[in-house]
Amino acid sequence: MSDESVLSKDEIDALLSTTDNESEQDDDIADSGARSVDFSKQTMAGLGRMPFVEVVNEKFAREFRSQLQLAMRMSFDVRVAGTRVVDFREYTQQLRTPTAMTLFECSPFAGQGVIALDAGLVDSLVEQYFGGFGGEKSASEGRAFTSTERRLITKVVGSFTQELTAAWGELIDVRFVPGAQEFNPSLINDIVPTELLIVSPFSLEFEGGGGEFSYAIPLHGVEPHRSKLDRAAGVQQMAPDPDWKKKLDRALRHAPLSITCCVAETDMRLANLLAMQPGDVIPVSMPDQHLVKIEGHGMFYARLGDSNGNLALEYLKEADGD
Repeated sequence: MSDESVLSKDEIDALLSTTDNESEQDDDIADSGARSVDFSKQTMAGLGRMPFVEVVNEKFAREFRSQLQLAMRMSFDVRVAGTRVVDFREYTQQLRTPTAMTLFECSPFAGQGVIALDAGLVDSLVEQYFGGFGGEKSASEGRAFTSTERRLITKVVGSFTQELTAAWGELIDVRFVPGAQEFNPSLINDIVPTELLIVSPFSLEFEGGGGEFSYAIPLHGVEPHRSKLDRAAGVQQMAPDPDWKKKLDRALRHAPLSITCCVAETDMRLANLLAMQPGDVIPVSMPDQHLVKIEGHGMFYARLGDSNGNLALEYLKEADGD
């Protein structure tokens, strides 16, 4: 071995010194309170607001409620419970078994989405659909859905995807097509566990029952269309309600108002007022017309009269700044 391949004592000391310095830097970073970050995880906060999802879900909730009421001839209340971004593993961990899950295609969004109806909701819908009276439900945890329940699930999912297509169609040309069904969330293999989903949960309530349902679409499928969706949602949010004048007029017409009318008035000395006894008569002169005030403002003149045995006022003319 040549002498050139052997490190000198000074070179060895320099290498050891460098290693010690790197160790000290690692300790400084650990002591600074720094934490590890998984950049593969995204949240709604990191992604920012998604106004297009809010617009779609509000419209979907209204239209889906109308469809259910038309089909089952009863009143329903469908409410949006917010939106979140989670991976498929976390989403399914929050679902019970059984849960009626239906995969769907949502072209032009890439990937597959999923609709989930909880067992309690399915129980309630079946009972109401076949003329039940509500009341205590049987335990659903761990049991399989019956063939009757599966037929109703298919019917509800069909209406669900139809209204979802219409709601999203206000912003982008999209079509939701239901596919395979699964009733155990842990057995779905078509979606990767780490796949990020935009999850939209809802609550559905009606007399005698209710429950929760949700749908989830792949985030990576929506992202390429996000700018278009944001613009379309912004236009819809700024667009005036075509019926707002009718709604405002209807609300104003039902506003309660305080109406007062002075029938007669006179002057009296304090001494006479203090000397009054039961049965004393106060002479007054009745005017031909009386000023009627609404919320303290003189609005019109009326004549005092009788209508069906009740004291009444007959409108005469509008008041001029009285």
